[in-house]
Amino acid sequence: MAEMVGKKEEISESIAALRGKRDFEIIPVITENWNDDLSPWKFEDKRSVFGGKADLFLDRVLEKCREVEVGSEDSLVIAGYSLAGMFSLWAASGTDLFRGVASCSGSLWFPGFADSKIFPECRRVYLSLGDREAKTKHPLMSQVESITENYARTLKASGLYESVTFEMTPGNHFADVVERLAKGIAAII
Repeated sequence: MAEMVGKKEEISESIAALRGKRDFEIIPVITENWNDDLSPWKFEDKRSVFGGKADLFLDRVLEKCREVEVGSEDSLVIAGYSLAGMFSLWAASGTDLFRGVASCSGSLWFPGFADSKIFPECRRVYLSLGDREAKTKHPLMSQVESITENYARTLKASGLYESVTFEMTPGNHFADVVERLAKGIAAII
């Protein structure tokens, strides 16, 4: 979410409070077209058009990662909220650059995700949803809880990860966004 860039300091403070230290840097990568840039494949329905240009946006993310001086490549993580949460999982499955991935209120309802066999190439995975997110009349979005739960079970059963965390938090998709994203990032760094 573009508005999250303006919350960078608030997110950083929340992560530091959860970890008891501030030994990290948040590097936001801004998208001009959310639906196109964050969707791994094309999809269109009566309400929305998704351009399937995530591969181009991932190139921008990786370029930004190369520009950042970090202690080691092993200290990079990727995180996102909503469609950016799904993008983060997809991005982490295409590179072993990231140590962890956090998908908070990830749009795992996105058509094709449940069948995509996305396995992030990292050690830690964090997934969260608001406990009211599936309570919608939208036929796709109403599946988000069951898809996310099944995805978490699949990742855990694979034995590929140091940790896989799935948490339900109070509220709908827009409840406590900063806190939920901070909690996810703190869990993987």
